[in-house]
Amino acid sequence: MAERERPELILMDLALPEIDGFAAAVRIRSHPDLSNVPIIAISAYGELGIDAQLKIDPASVGFNAYLPKPFVPEKLLNLVGQYLPKSGGQDG
Repeated sequence: MAERERPELILMDLALPEIDGFAAAVRIRSHPDLSNVPIIAISAYGELGIDAQLKIDPASVGFNAYLPKPFVPEKLLNLVGQYLPKSGGQDG
């Protein structure tokens, strides 16, 4: 889907139906046109994070950030704001 849609940012749950988020992130990072797209991992692994509970470094598989569930919307907005390019033209 990322190859087809060419997103500016990806929010990825780690529990996906066909492949897990780790494998999906590795595949996305291997694609030349998607290698620099920010990926934020979202998971119910909690505040300890995927690195402590699964012994996996999120950065080593291609995630830029990790957001544990449940989260307050402001945390998500802050993370998205860090990684999503600022829009330049809409007045409103």
